[in-house]
Amino acid sequence: MQTRNVILTAVGAVALGYLINRLIQTQREVPVVGTKPSREEDVDMTIDDSFPASDPPSWSSGNIH
Repeated sequence: MQTRNVILTAVGAVALGYLINRLIQTQREVPVVGTKPSREEDVDMTIDDSFPASDPPSWSSGNIH
């Protein structure tokens, strides 16, 4: 019976540690409300989003002129 109590206590301690860790991580990941990206960040994001479309094709028809 004593071994069972030790195991239950250990499992409870691990579960409590896990819950505390998750609580701390959740609080750390809360975004700041009301922040807006700067104009430069908007431009950078637009450039990154359009990257493949702004490049010319990397192939040619194979005809030598």
